[in-house]
Amino acid sequence: MAPGSWVRALLLQVILVFVTPGGAWWVRRRRSHVNHNIKPLEDLKCGPRAPTATSIFASCKVNAKLHDLVSFMLADADDPDKWPFVHVSAIVDPDSSGTVTAELPGLKPGKAYHLTARSHRRGTAIGWRAMWSFVVVHDTHCRTAAENVTEASDRRLSEESSSFEPDVVESGEFIDLAEDPHGDEEPSDDELAAIMPLAKRTNNTIWFEVFRHAGGAFSGGSVRLPDYLDQHNAADLGATFGSPKVDPLTPVRTSGFTRYCVEVAISRVKSVSTPFAPKYKYGTAMFADYVSCKRGSCHCMEKVDRGISREPWAIIAHHCGGSNWCHCTPFQMKQSHKYVGMAPIEVPPPRVFWPHPWYKSPRAAKHYMPKRDLKHPELPGHWFSFPVAGMCRPGSKIGDDGCNWRMSPVSHSMSVWRLHTKFKVFDYGFKSPWTVKQSKRWMRNAAAAFKGLGVKPCGPPPPNHQIMARYLVLLSLAAIAHAAPGALRGDTRQDPEPSSEQTEHDDFLTTSTTTPWDGAMLNEKFFLKKRYDLSKNPSDEFDIAQYPDEHLTHSCANYTDDGSTVFTRDGRLVLKVDSACAGGDCLNSGRIMSKDSFKYGLYTFSARVPKCNFIWPALWLLPENKDGWGTYGRWPCSGEIDILETVHDTPDGTFNVVSGYGTDVDFGCSEINAAAPSCNECIPSYCTSTTMNWRTGTDRYFVEEVNCSADHPSWDEHVFALSWQPGEIVTYVDPEFSWDAQGHLVSVVPKTLDPATSGGVPSWKAYQRQKTPEWQAVGAYMETCFAANSTASAPFDQAFKLVLNIAVGGYGGAPCSWGQSSCADPSGCGAAVGSEMIVSDISVWEKVA
Repeated sequence: MAPGSWVRALLLQVILVFVTPGGAWWVRRRRSHVNHNIKPLEDLKCGPRAPTATSIFASCKVNAKLHDLVSFMLADADDPDKWPFVHVSAIVDPDSSGTVTAELPGLKPGKAYHLTARSHRRGTAIGWRAMWSFVVVHDTHCRTAAENVTEASDRRLSEESSSFEPDVVESGEFIDLAEDPHGDEEPSDDELAAIMPLAKRTNNTIWFEVFRHAGGAFSGGSVRLPDYLDQHNAADLGATFGSPKVDPLTPVRTSGFTRYCVEVAISRVKSVSTPFAPKYKYGTAMFADYVSCKRGSCHCMEKVDRGISREPWAIIAHHCGGSNWCHCTPFQMKQSHKYVGMAPIEVPPPRVFWPHPWYKSPRAAKHYMPKRDLKHPELPGHWFSFPVAGMCRPGSKIGDDGCNWRMSPVSHSMSVWRLHTKFKVFDYGFKSPWTVKQSKRWMRNAAAAFKGLGVKPCGPPPPNHQIMARYLVLLSLAAIAHAAPGALRGDTRQDPEPSSEQTEHDDFLTTSTTTPWDGAMLNEKFFLKKRYDLSKNPSDEFDIAQYPDEHLTHSCANYTDDGSTVFTRDGRLVLKVDSACAGGDCLNSGRIMSKDSFKYGLYTFSARVPKCNFIWPALWLLPENKDGWGTYGRWPCSGEIDILETVHDTPDGTFNVVSGYGTDVDFGCSEINAAAPSCNECIPSYCTSTTMNWRTGTDRYFVEEVNCSADHPSWDEHVFALSWQPGEIVTYVDPEFSWDAQGHLVSVVPKTLDPATSGGVPSWKAYQRQKTPEWQAVGAYMETCFAANSTASAPFDQAFKLVLNIAVGGYGGAPCSWGQSSCADPSGCGAAVGSEMIVSDISVWEKVA
């Protein structure tokens, strides 16, 4: 390219954006925000049914095997920007011929509309713009029918009986400050509540409206078309228009807000905190913790968002430290990746916006929470996060395949330009401070603007065409989300408890049954000692093994350090069975040991563990080095703690504590030798004393059934936790954690399982020294040989290191072991090649002194 030509190209783009109506949309199409491999739909047309006075029918053809949705869109024919203000998502039946038809409602009689449509690739995220085809434009306008007198009368009666909007705000009308019939008086709270988004309860779900600025909160050009909700954030009317995050000083014709109706299951999610902001506590609520989403990726609520939510500074500092990135526990993130998250937001917002004075300097924290005029208390607003894992697929209803939220097929959009210029929303821009009066006016005008598009209250129509009771206003949603279900209806009687199917089969919902627990909870406070940064080079924090398993467990694993068996990917640590050895008698795999060692505390691993194909992965603790050398000698004298071992297709995890004592003869395990051990530090002869019991299975806890017919089968991601205290060691899978206001870990409660699913195997296992003969068996060895530096908890009273590895075969019953050609047999152990252990979090908590 010649010198200066890039400048001319840039100027041309700027001219297209700011001069040409819809120009930025044209530029964006050339930038490939859509997938060129998705074939656009064909034969887009009006019909086949005749239009009515308030709706138009549209149809097209797609490849039903490749597409699951078609979004039909309408714009006013006389709109120079051709802004698509109404969108209807039509489901494509995979077994159909591919012809799709939809009705686009809420239109005006006798009016011409501009029809466009796009299709979505089947089985991909709806909120991923690249999975939508190019927009196809219908050549001619579609027109609604003229309205006759009978239709007009019926329509008015229908609107009067079903609309929740007040008479004071007519459709399409806005109230400017200068034209406000109340003069300089503030709109009353009752008047505001009347046009706040209403939530409607239907059986075990609620419907409510949310708004999203497509493409991101601070994106100036943004996105012309809706980008939907999955893996995105959205907000209610108050948090969107009373607490704006979009710069209105440069409104453009290609940036807009979309209004969605959402149906959410009424759940009771445990140990959440953000729904109770700014009062920081942990409790049970209808929503999970809010997470901050960017470009389809959601993570722990960021520091800037916590500030706007007005969390206490001490809590923000604890979770976030000196950066905008914050840390949530694996349990919190697992809930937020499944259930809709929520955080209350004050309206108007705090005056401090990015860059925050308190972002870098704790000394400036006082500026982060400005004083509030008590005569003008803040209004309610709410942010929401919508996880793709909990979203119902097109055509599904709440509860199908465990989904817990879905969108209405009809949504409406309006450009920032139109909201700003015609309806006077955000007309003060970012002039600080915003006032309650200003926020109320913006909210009221925005509600009137969207009503002018023909929006209806969210949820199914009221029964018998009567006005449905206002079960819940989002004004009080945060306050009653964790209350008795009857409070959702505004009455005082108690609803029945959720069914046992709902409460007992879900990892995160509270249960009506008593947990079979014998008291092995934490009785002390614990602080976060270390959270491993798994996005770093693994060698920074771990020693990567580079030796064969020939003389350890005799598995097929040949541990390597060449970057193919231990590495990071997408911020996660990955251990992989990468390939067969050159001779076919072993498999190249990964094993690591932490450089730091720890003594006592609570350890959590959030990991997706491989299964089947005679695989043998493990999460465990070992003293000092790979040979288990420690204070009391070589392995097993210095001990081993197995948090998780699992083999092949078993649905259980094995939890073992291993210890030993020296003897004068090989395999000298006997009461006589235990009472009179040799102080040889387990060299050369010893007795291994272990809780492992493969005959009775008393060493196991239930994790998950697995389907071995899948490619590289594995369990879903689970949280494996170990509580290691003097005289007691407990392991759990997916337990419930609780914290105090200072962020200290104060309790761990195991998950309750359905015996029909788990076969009666619990989700936890505990070993107490006074109740574990295998632990007690080494007492004489410690007293005889190490009386000066051992305790009653020995050998589990010394520092241990964390170990993760993937072995294949080598255990009893496996068809392969080190040095055998069966290691590479593709019909057996060789099928383990490609299996991965994916670890997203490793954290260590220690007792507060």
